[in-house]
Amino acid sequence: MTKFQYADLHCHPNLKTFGQSFSGKDDPKSDLWYTKKPDAFTRKIYEKTGVTKFSQTDFTTMSKAKGKIAFVSLYPFEKGFFHNPYVWPVLAAQLANWGIEIGYKRIRHIQGHKDYFEDLKKEYQFFIQGKKEQVVEGVLQKWKAVKSNQELGDVMKADNGIAVIFSIEGAHVFNTGLEDYGRPIDQDEVFSNIQ
Repeated sequence: MTKFQYADLHCHPNLKTFGQSFSGKDDPKSDLWYTKKPDAFTRKIYEKTGVTKFSQTDFTTMSKAKGKIAFVSLYPFEKGFFHNPYVWPVLAAQLANWGIEIGYKRIRHIQGHKDYFEDLKKEYQFFIQGKKEQVVEGVLQKWKAVKSNQELGDVMKADNGIAVIFSIEGAHVFNTGLEDYGRPIDQDEVFSNIQ
């Protein structure tokens, strides 16, 4: 009998953790394995509003659920989510952080930067440099960014591994969509970033 396993075709174990890494301190919430079971209040907020104040795809949760393949989407948030002409930027950052908990300093960084591609590279580096293993329910679990069918097969055969395949979300990551923030589209730069 084959054990149940699954692949998550689009997940973000990095959104909240990468965001928390901007705090400038060694925050346990900036660990890809960090998990916190939502309390009754947090679950109610989610049920009523759809606002997710907890990670749904951290590696601890994936390990417990027998996840074997994670298509991890790297996603530099679009600046427009955190800019509102009617709300002071600091207040907008505080409200957004309360809602999605990616970190106040991360939101302030998003509000101020003018380079999605650099943000994408920082998120990728954060992930690659993250902790590769963790004991979960008494078993050493691991994740690996796979680069071939052979590596994928090796992880699939192991009882304690998650294969990570990276993707990106949104063509803005190549530095489009910044015209309203003072950076016109440069076609050569976009093609260079794609390359």
